[in-house]
Amino acid sequence: MFILHVNNWNKEHPEHPIDWATKTLPEPYSDQEILAIKNVANNIYGSYDKSLKAQYEHTALGWAFGMYTTWMNGFYNNWFMKPG
Repeated sequence: MFILHVNNWNKEHPEHPIDWATKTLPEPYSDQEILAIKNVANNIYGSYDKSLKAQYEHTALGWAFGMYTTWMNGFYNNWFMKPG
């Protein structure tokens, strides 16, 4: 398992390769593992990153406001427009 992590580190960081004899890794997770963890957190919690959270909230509020304005136009048309 350690050899696999060393190989992944050396592939992701060719400018700073590490040797198998060091017995320690500079980072506990590789870049691919970090992205996988973030994606799982986004799916579970709805947002992990502040910018992604703002994007979800902006989209949800815009959708709700659009539905409300459509409903209000229909409401006004039903009650205040002259038939015919």
